[in-house]
Amino acid sequence: MWSRARVGRTFVSGVFLLVLVLLALPFAAASEVKWEFTDNTEGKPDGADFTLEDSTGSGSTATVPVPAGGSIVWATDVPADITLDMSGDWTVNIRWTSNLQQVGPDEVAVELGVVTGGAFTAMSGIAKPPGSATDFTVSVTDYIVNAGDHFAVNVTNEDLLTGMFVTVTASGSQTAASFVQTPTGSPNFPVPEFASVALLGVGIILTAGMVKHRRNKSS
Repeated sequence: MWSRARVGRTFVSGVFLLVLVLLALPFAAASEVKWEFTDNTEGKPDGADFTLEDSTGSGSTATVPVPAGGSIVWATDVPADITLDMSGDWTVNIRWTSNLQQVGPDEVAVELGVVTGGAFTAMSGIAKPPGSATDFTVSVTDYIVNAGDHFAVNVTNEDLLTGMFVTVTASGSQTAASFVQTPTGSPNFPVPEFASVALLGVGIILTAGMVKHRRNKSS
């Protein structure tokens, strides 16, 4: 049988480990993540037109029209669980076509930001792609995504006469689709929900107790 003091020490150790996990959570498995533009409207937040998804696997492409002088907003279908600093150098690739007169790179404007309160708020300056289907870097400072907000991309067609068509993922993951990629070392989005972390903490506590119990039995 365990003494009350031994149980208490095990519990305190488990809680301490859980606190360490919670503190490290925003930085867990920090790495670049590619978010693809889609033509999916299911789950999109108010203030966005379509969703961004970090899907994997094979898929097909589609096109989303951006009218002359108009804008389209893509946002994550899930909000941030905690406040995240997504500052850094983002890799962006916008693939587009147009009919009649070609919409040139100087007429395509890209902004990174958040969707909050049913509206898009820019967190970066306006970036101009060097060309269609070409990677370019958008550097953003103070890119804070608050808990409950969605990070988002706004694409504007500044040509007032000609519409453009952005190539997006229609199903699965498609390398020929437009995308944004988070900066190196940025925290995962949206970060595991608290319930998952709590379950992890309970597992840590139980595991610590079982290990200590077995050691005591063998000694």
